[in-house]
Amino acid sequence: FGPVEFDVETQLTGTLGLVGGAEVFLADDVCLQVGLNYWRFKPEPMEPFEFSSLGVLEYFVATRWTIPHALFGEERLRPFVGARLTLRPETAFESKVALIPGSPPASFRFEGSPSWSASLEAGMSYQLRDNLIGHFQFFYEWPLTESDDWVSMDVLPGFPPLLLDSELDSGGMMALFGVTYFL
Repeated sequence: FGPVEFDVETQLTGTLGLVGGAEVFLADDVCLQVGLNYWRFKPEPMEPFEFSSLGVLEYFVATRWTIPHALFGEERLRPFVGARLTLRPETAFESKVALIPGSPPASFRFEGSPSWSASLEAGMSYQLRDNLIGHFQFFYEWPLTESDDWVSMDVLPGFPPLLLDSELDSGGMMALFGVTYFL
């Protein structure tokens, strides 16, 4: 049939985010962070595709500068800016696609190759106790490489499966809230 190209862009709704790592201060207000994230997202359906939940493990290295000026006269409330480099060893999800009216949807599993991204962040921190800090932040992520995979999809019984050269770029804005506990 010749090449067929789908460009699917969907919104992801975050359902879970966990972060673990270490932070070392290089100066009073500048730190270096290394760690890992686990994100779980629910993609919005996009005709003719329906996606499963997406779980992603990431490794990151980041730097953050806490601006040394209190906000609104509150010494415990500080703005910050930062940058992050992220590696995703694999991105995997399942999808169903209704290609032929009246036939059951075809399904495939995407198990993408490693990918890299970079992001910038800005936010505020509030020191709750000496060893507990709450954060609210926005960050915007740009893909540096795509996660790609050849997926096989059985469309019609008795016919060979379709092989799809698939790529996934992750990027966009996220708003996060969290707490950091220092040992």
